[in-house]
Amino acid sequence: MFRTLLPVALSATAALLLSACPEPAEGEGEGEGEGEGEGEGEGEGDGETCAGALALNDGAPVSGDTAGAADDITLACDYDPGASGDLFYSFTLDADASVTIDLATELDLSVALFDADTCDEGAQLGCADAAIADEQIVVGYLPPGSYFVAVNGNSGIEGAFTLTLTLGAPVCVGDGLDADAGGTGNETPATALWLGGTSLDTAAIDNDDSTPEIDPIDLHMCEGDVDYYLLAHLGGGLDASVTTNAGESGSATGELYLATIDEAATAAQGAPVVTGESGAAIPFATAAGDLAGGYYLLKVSETGAELTNPVGYQFAFAHDCEPDGYDSPIAALDDETTATGDNGLTFSDDVAADAAVALGICAGNDDAFVVEAFATGSAAVTLGGGGALTAAVTFIADGTTAEVAATNVTTAVAAGDQTITFSALDTGGRYLVRLSEAAPSTTTVAYSVTADFTYDPAANDTCAGAEAITAIDSQQTFSGNNMVANSEIVGLCNGDADVDMATSPTDIGTDVFYSLNIAAPTNLELRLEGTGGGYSGSMTVYRYPGAVCPSDLSTLVAVKTDGTDYNPATDEPGDACAYDRLRIANIPAGDYLVVADGSAGAFIIIFVIPPAKGAFDLKTQTFPAGFPPAEACTEATTITLPAAGASIDLPVAFADYSADSELRGSCGGDGQERVFTFTPAANANLTLSTAAAGVDTVVYLRSAACEAAAPVEVGCNDDSAATDDGLASAVDVAVTAGTEYFLVVDSYGTIAAAGDPNGTTLTVAVQ
Repeated sequence: MFRTLLPVALSATAALLLSACPEPAEGEGEGEGEGEGEGEGEGEGDGETCAGALALNDGAPVSGDTAGAADDITLACDYDPGASGDLFYSFTLDADASVTIDLATELDLSVALFDADTCDEGAQLGCADAAIADEQIVVGYLPPGSYFVAVNGNSGIEGAFTLTLTLGAPVCVGDGLDADAGGTGNETPATALWLGGTSLDTAAIDNDDSTPEIDPIDLHMCEGDVDYYLLAHLGGGLDASVTTNAGESGSATGELYLATIDEAATAAQGAPVVTGESGAAIPFATAAGDLAGGYYLLKVSETGAELTNPVGYQFAFAHDCEPDGYDSPIAALDDETTATGDNGLTFSDDVAADAAVALGICAGNDDAFVVEAFATGSAAVTLGGGGALTAAVTFIADGTTAEVAATNVTTAVAAGDQTITFSALDTGGRYLVRLSEAAPSTTTVAYSVTADFTYDPAANDTCAGAEAITAIDSQQTFSGNNMVANSEIVGLCNGDADVDMATSPTDIGTDVFYSLNIAAPTNLELRLEGTGGGYSGSMTVYRYPGAVCPSDLSTLVAVKTDGTDYNPATDEPGDACAYDRLRIANIPAGDYLVVADGSAGAFIIIFVIPPAKGAFDLKTQTFPAGFPPAEACTEATTITLPAAGASIDLPVAFADYSADSELRGSCGGDGQERVFTFTPAANANLTLSTAAAGVDTVVYLRSAACEAAAPVEVGCNDDSAATDDGLASAVDVAVTAGTEYFLVVDSYGTIAAAGDPNGTTLTVAVQ
């Protein structure tokens, strides 16, 4: 989906503008030229109050310390206000000047500039609290007068700092969008600020919720400045205007141009890439009548801007055709095209059947979306307010791109709505619904889409209905789902054991059953991979004597990964189940029941997580000669220990982890891993640790062998006592000269590439 191309909410565009527009004097632009005015400190107090400020002089750094100072002020930009000491400084300008105030500190301190000795918010000219480090305030122009500076801390933080005042020639500083004021710059077509395709009036945006009146964002231009804005238009009329703020001595004017777009780069980045403006300016009156769909640039120029009086302005757009979040002037990014790939709007289950998706159609820009079934059954798709739209439905089989007419679809119109009914849903592909108007409208036709699926119950929802599967020495794949299933057995590691059946019985995970005959002793591997609907679940293999289901399924005996019986009194659940891959060594010949348990629901902090339902593939394979060695072990990296008292850092990137979870330490590690091996030249004591990162690590050290039925573990740690993030690990171990060791950086759970692609850093320190 390309929602970022055409934001559909005014607030989203307003937020973009607001984030780019700090209050005047808050940027980090730098004035140029030699200071022509003079500034000298006039404070004679002790710095404890604004009125009793200490002296601050041009180019003369002063050192201070807020420890023990009184808490007299809370600055408007304090990230985390709290009781913290503060100190005050003052200086006087004899002539116009630019002012830069630098706060150098290693603490989370903030700094503010005022034009009155009250140092209250109404007198504030600038405030900086961006990071736990140095801060800076730059004001391009200040007239002669007395000014005051306050240094404060966040949430009780106090300590040392250095404050420096630097004066220069007065300069005109642009608004918050301009590069000289800390923005990204919108002075060229290529850097134009992206506004999306919705109507917008900057004069109606309230930039200050604390005031009763509308407080528009600050847009202004210095002498010679030009501002560019980029917008998308689907077609029809576009009312555009640029208005100079009241009381300005200069003026702002706007021109509209067709933007030149690099379509290939735009498709790759998912956002418009502008290379320039095309043709002559388009008169606003012409655009208001009818403007072809495309990307357009609004160019705003100034006349009469002065150093101390830049030209302020506002602008507005009103599109006759408002796009929805899936429309784009570029065909490759419009929903008509994206629906045929992986990025289109897709309806696939009934978890949120009553949550309508708001869409719109206009100016011949047709819409399209996908209906995809995870199980057999039927579906009803309702177009609320879309009774006049023409719907054409095709089917695209998996592995193909060809569209064929869907023959299991009917449509009906009632009370202005249209219902598209799908009977005998085909799970071997996806349905593509294309919507068009009989005649292109000149204003947006708003409609909504809801999809309600009625899936058939899973045929293997019970033990008695177990689906027969096979396992041979090449991988076999069996597709299944638990969209409509019950819980017939309490899963070992899918979260069922944590469900309070008295208060939350519907949180129990739902399961489906498979029967498997093993003709001769072998090594069995099962894989469970979700294929749709957000499915997650676990696998357990139970003994199934005579392929007969017991009357009480709780009497079924699970098989551990070593092929022996699971004993709930002495064994861990993880000994007999797994989420993504389950390997059972030396499984005897006989009949077995394989249960795929969907993950149970849960309530975490404030989030309600429903039981996992969806489609999956269950894959089987036997390895008569034994399982292949663990990937992480065969790809282990040999390292050399540093000298005593030294350490080495080893980066562990996401790409370095194994594809599967094949190793596990005594303290955890159910995710992918990375292995290092070394043989110490002398006895030594080591500290093995990982840095805090997005990957929740487990670190353990083995000797004798990297992978073994009963590995020899020297030490293992999940959460380091040195950090409180619950992610980093650290363990102290003693190693013996001449012994080969295997150092494993494991992940506590399965890693998601999007979670932390940068991985972590392993530090090996010799004491």
